[in-house]
Amino acid sequence: MKQLEKKLEDIVQIFKNKYTSVNQPNLIGGDLGIILFNLHLYEYSHDNLLLDKAVGKIEQYLSQMIVEDYDPTYCNGVAGFTFFLEYIEQKGWMEIDTNEILGEIDEYLYLQMMRMIKAGNYDFLHGAIGIGYYFIYRSRKTKIARQYLEDFVIELDNQAVINNDLSMKWPFYDFTNNISQKDEFNMGLAHGIPSILSFLLKAYKEEIMPVKTRKMALATTQYILKNQLDPSIYYSQFPDFTYGNEKSKKSKPSRLAWCYGDLGICCSLWQSALVFDDNILKNITINIMVRASQRRSFEETRINDAGLCHGSAMAAHIFQRFYDWTNELTFKETADYWYDVTLKMAIFTDGYAGYKNFSPKEYGGEQPSYNFLQGISGIGLVLLYRISGLDPSWEELLFIR
Repeated sequence: MKQLEKKLEDIVQIFKNKYTSVNQPNLIGGDLGIILFNLHLYEYSHDNLLLDKAVGKIEQYLSQMIVEDYDPTYCNGVAGFTFFLEYIEQKGWMEIDTNEILGEIDEYLYLQMMRMIKAGNYDFLHGAIGIGYYFIYRSRKTKIARQYLEDFVIELDNQAVINNDLSMKWPFYDFTNNISQKDEFNMGLAHGIPSILSFLLKAYKEEIMPVKTRKMALATTQYILKNQLDPSIYYSQFPDFTYGNEKSKKSKPSRLAWCYGDLGICCSLWQSALVFDDNILKNITINIMVRASQRRSFEETRINDAGLCHGSAMAAHIFQRFYDWTNELTFKETADYWYDVTLKMAIFTDGYAGYKNFSPKEYGGEQPSYNFLQGISGIGLVLLYRISGLDPSWEELLFIR
């Protein structure tokens, strides 16, 4: 524990002077992760200076932001920023009239969301699901958000492919090339069908078209479950992609990560089991996680950095949370293993607190990062939860719960 505390302090010290250069109000890939980390640190330390700096920076963003100058998405744009405003207001960290501030922005985001989903772009981070998730938070405040969500759910249903067994799937949308791959189906939480399941579960819990969203969530759960790989052949339970024509392209095993693979998928399945009080699904999910706990080699995990997206810190956190939820000791031991790996990843003298996120040489190579998904703000949040035990509500931002 002392090593975790020391590494957390290293991250805290780096962020003490970082606010002056914060200039990218992006939730997942930008600098809002620094503010998110410091707000959760405030919750632990009760240092009012942390809160004052965070609120001051948010007010600065609000005074300078021109919505049309930013991408509309959850990852790098307006939807992520507005979601963050609702999140911190509903946490009680900042007194702000979000209805007054976000009213006109909501209409803009609704139009963007519907444009995206009609094109088939449901992507959580870069498409319509991320904007829809923002409106789920907004629906607690304003009736128009509920209407926006109903329109979205209807179109999401229209875009679905219904299989003979009535399970549901959606063709993968390649957001980098803006094309829908009609014969490919993405199985990752970051960009694929599990994020649709997580969205539908949230919508159902908020009573957004509950009959329809319940039916769709159950049909989506069914599709995910029926696409498990043969455990006698593959090291992962789920593939990265499934294909309409398996003769031309076969599914391959996935990494051990939040973005793709068993960890992210199991977070969605666990939430489905809780929402529908399905003990059979709970046991299936636990068994998949137990099997995932046995994967330690790079060949079986492809873990080569510490960040939340596909690194050791998120592996540690998700196994820790499954221990919290189930009391299965295997998960506790596995979480401790990945916390230790996370500490050992801090080897870069020119990194932030010793960390860099991995990137192939053709994309610039390993780089230090402050951000939430790949950088030290996300790693810091993981360490803070392990040390403090305080509610890691930031999980909601990534569909972990």
